Amino acid sequence: MEVTELEIRTKIDRYSDFLQNVLVADLKKATSATAEIKHEIDEFQYLERRLHQLLSKSDIPKVREMVDLGHGKSFCPALAADESMVHVHVGMGFYAELSISDALKFVVKRVLFLQNERLKESAATVHQLKDHILASELTLDQLSVELQRSLHGERRRM
Repeated sequence: MEVTELEIRTKIDRYSDFLQNVLVADLKKATSATAEIKHEIDEFQYLERRLHQLLSKSDIPKVREMVDLGHGKSFCPALAADESMVHVHVGMGFYAELSISDALKFVVKRVLFLQNERLKESAATVHQLKDHILASELTLDQLSVELQRSLHGERRRM
């Protein structure tokens, strides 16, 4: 059974639409999610360095730091009179007041979780989407070849 030119063009349109509107869009989202995870890791590693500094400087009575006022877009300087306790973002919008040593333990665990779980999952998703995009592009190439064969076959018959 021979496939018609219209059927091939319809398949090409469907694959092209799927490629652009689903796979490429999903890849952009997954790449963005990976970047957000890397940013979160960077922030926790910065916090870890700052906490180590606080532990090593026991003679400093006050701590100066920039405080996030809203979703990482607005900051203001802050002065902490008590440096024995810190507020740490523990996820899902919740903060916990922890001692510096407990905060360090949490930060180390959080970074390991982000690197070993979330970042690996996100990277695997990106890799899988790239594979799907490549497979879709190959399918489109094959359909284009089939379309050319169909067009040349019709010309020969005429």
